[in-house]
Amino acid sequence: MNDGVATPTAGAPRTTSSLARGLTQPWLLALVIVGVYAISLGGGWLDYDDDWLVRDNERLGLRDASVLTSIASDFGRDTRLVLGAEYLPLRDLVTWIGRAWLDLDVLGFRLLCLAIYAGACATLLVWSRRVAGPLETTSTTHASPLTFAIWLFALHPVHVESVAWIAGLKDVLALLFVALALLAHASEERRVRWLAVLCVMLACASKSVAVVTPALLVLIDLGRRRRLDRPVIAATSAVAIAWAALHAWVGSIVGMYASPLGEGPIERVGSVAVVFARYVGLSFFVHPSSVVYDVEVHGLEASSIASVVALVIATGLGALAWRRGERAPLLALGWFVVALLPTSQLVAPLQNRMADRYLLLAVLAPCLALAVALDLALRRVRADLAALVVAASLLIVSGLSAVRAATFADPIALFLEATQRTEHDSDPPSLLGHALMAAQQYEDAEFAYRMAIARDGFTTDHARRDGNSLGQLLAGLGRSEEAVELYATLVARYPDDPRVLHNLAVMEARVGRTEDAARHQAELAHRFPDYRSGAPDRPGPL
Repeated sequence: MNDGVATPTAGAPRTTSSLARGLTQPWLLALVIVGVYAISLGGGWLDYDDDWLVRDNERLGLRDASVLTSIASDFGRDTRLVLGAEYLPLRDLVTWIGRAWLDLDVLGFRLLCLAIYAGACATLLVWSRRVAGPLETTSTTHASPLTFAIWLFALHPVHVESVAWIAGLKDVLALLFVALALLAHASEERRVRWLAVLCVMLACASKSVAVVTPALLVLIDLGRRRRLDRPVIAATSAVAIAWAALHAWVGSIVGMYASPLGEGPIERVGSVAVVFARYVGLSFFVHPSSVVYDVEVHGLEASSIASVVALVIATGLGALAWRRGERAPLLALGWFVVALLPTSQLVAPLQNRMADRYLLLAVLAPCLALAVALDLALRRVRADLAALVVAASLLIVSGLSAVRAATFADPIALFLEATQRTEHDSDPPSLLGHALMAAQQYEDAEFAYRMAIARDGFTTDHARRDGNSLGQLLAGLGRSEEAVELYATLVARYPDDPRVLHNLAVMEARVGRTEDAARHQAELAHRFPDYRSGAPDRPGPL
């Protein structure tokens, strides 16, 4: 890669096709992105963090300056849980402005996420032209591999989760400021490069995975064979390390961390290698997407061994290419691994073990690999045919994202898909049950709740919540005796939960078991004197 335009070889045409010129236009990329995601704008609030984090968040709905203090400097557990169990002050500030001051509805927030994402991708396209030049080859049918890779990246379906899900605001904000950091870092002027420090700070204040940005800047300089600006790299690294420590501290306060993925080093490495392999499949469109993934522990098994061997081989081939003077393969692999490290389960065991949004930055490397492969394949192809292949590939990727965006606009379709693509996680059928209840599809909702409880086996708090939801459904359908049996089971399984005890007493009174109801009401008053039931705590007509 170089900083300017490659000089055509002798006899090569100096003009470029309209397709090549179009692919270098940021406004065109932004317009295509809006077209691809337009179908998602008709969706409502997803009962998947959109509700409690944005729509119903009373603190972020207040027009009070004290909210700024809570956002910026209140590290109490209760405040952090209300604000998403993370310290993301920029995300919270934008949400507060949107909720309290602009009165944005669901369409407003969806448009905001889409606008930020389109701006981020347009910035990346400008950056690609800065570091690679408008054209890297003598081809007149398509733009340089890096520019084409940005188009693949911008239209890749793994980003739908971040763009078409309002709770993904943190992802698109982080992507915007990482893109601005890359653009500032690519400048030949030192004073402009210093802006990368501010951009990294804002990116880390939007999403914790942005702490890897300084490492990405180093990889880019290595790829360009440009001398490192050590003061700027040192400053961005200091900012990122400080934010990483802060994110880790807040995570420990709110209990964000889960048990490690495996009991020993072999299981942890094997399990993470399988997850990385699945991310590769997602990047190359061969692994099906889902809003929730089952992630199991893998020891010395065929899948984990094959994943580790594949990673070792890829590293070895990259090293051989590096020795021959071709740095791109190893640097692309490094970008992919580094960008995934914060969510890899190696650095910290997170409760959510795999998600499309974790590929936010990492997927650029596979996109570049696809772009380079296509560029090599088309060098000896007729110009009109090459242009057709490039356009068709972008159309296919856009279609995949449009279909996924349509899925995110329909909560029933989204959570049904996740239910079908998982076997063990109880969240998908639970979320499906909520969506079906909202659509008044009560029989299907009952089936979904029962599936969620069966997957959980009354082993976690999830089954308690799903049991309460199912009990309310049964009561509303007039199946009071079944509701009593269910609440009796919940009381036995969760004896320290006042809500299920209250609901049991209410339903026993409804079916005429007055003595049992009185006994359970007395027990509730004795054991939980501060408990006050509200409308959500009482089963009744739907």
